[in-house]
Amino acid sequence: MKKVNGDYVMRRVILSIGITVVWMLSGFCQCAAGTEGELASVTERVRDKIEFMRAEIAYLESEHTPDDKKWQNYKQQVESAGEAFKGASLLAEPAKEMAGFEKKLDDLHAKIPLRLPSGPKGTGRFGAYYIRLKYSLTWDKLWKVSDHPDVVVRFDDVDHRFVFWRGTSYIPCWATYDGAWYTNEFFERRGHLGGCDSMCEPMSD
Repeated sequence: MKKVNGDYVMRRVILSIGITVVWMLSGFCQCAAGTEGELASVTERVRDKIEFMRAEIAYLESEHTPDDKKWQNYKQQVESAGEAFKGASLLAEPAKEMAGFEKKLDDLHAKIPLRLPSGPKGTGRFGAYYIRLKYSLTWDKLWKVSDHPDVVVRFDDVDHRFVFWRGTSYIPCWATYDGAWYTNEFFERRGHLGGCDSMCEPMSD
């Protein structure tokens, strides 16, 4: 029977343990690097979304009145989200928590209280004015139009106006101070088709 070399066996054991430790550390480092990369990516997305929402608020501020509770509440929620974002890095599981925070931010932005545009609030000198009406940052960027593609007729004694907006194919609309829109209607004859003598059809949806 051949005698086993104790030193040789010990070296093999130590080498095997060393390889295992290196492999485990390598996997741990890769996992940590992946987590850090994921956190950096979602953090950047959240920061960009908050900045965009703040920019959109500034862009649409003139379209809303001070007594618009939905708008004021939305602004407050966005600012609260911005403050919460500053402390997100202190969470126990920042990557997981930040991903959940991003989802809540998307849900909040989906609820932005948009309104049909009618120009800056307040009375003005009577007349028709060329203007570029605002609806939302994302929607407005899709239009390749001139600097003043819309028309607003203002009055010097009341804050109502006629609006001719590209978003409704320039159908004349009567807009009130609080953002309500009214359009005229007309009757279109259809004979007896479908059992109807006539029908009432709005000028716009």
